[in-house]
Amino acid sequence: MIERIKKRVSIIGVPRTTALALIGLSILLTLGFIFSNSVKSQASSAAQSSSFQAVIEEIIPKDTDFGAFVFQNLRKIAHFTEYGLLGIEAVAFTVVLTRRRALMYKRLGLSLIFALLTAFIDETIQIFSKRGPSVSDMWIDIGGFFTYAALAYAIFEIAILIKNAVLKLRSRRHGKRDEKWSE
Repeated sequence: MIERIKKRVSIIGVPRTTALALIGLSILLTLGFIFSNSVKSQASSAAQSSSFQAVIEEIIPKDTDFGAFVFQNLRKIAHFTEYGLLGIEAVAFTVVLTRRRALMYKRLGLSLIFALLTAFIDETIQIFSKRGPSVSDMWIDIGGFFTYAALAYAIFEIAILIKNAVLKLRSRRHGKRDEKWSE
């Protein structure tokens, strides 16, 4: 079992503990980014959104239906995306950390609670920065986390299927027993 985990992480060339540390650091940096945006005053947050909007205007024309949608919902899209990044990081951390598949599902469920608590803290911080908290923002945050986490996990499962298929083909060619990458 431990050998399977070592093989899984060694494919990307990084020891398991190093991978966990790097992903953990990435999660902390993402949380820092999320919370630092919540601490900003309403004027500072609006100025940041305006400067970001100017960059987006260079890429997406404002006069199209898609452009109008993006610019009208830019802050919501930003919430969805930053929590989506957190979802990807949570899945990566869980996949590298967990050795048994059944335990992985439980930990992925716990990561949704982590997302809910993070969104709650994020909106609570906005109370102290004289910005109003929003339940709809919490739903958007959770939606972004869940959507991106589900996509990341689907990619992980597809990678396992491909890896197992390759191992099976190799074992047939070389007459070796079938070594699976996961349980």
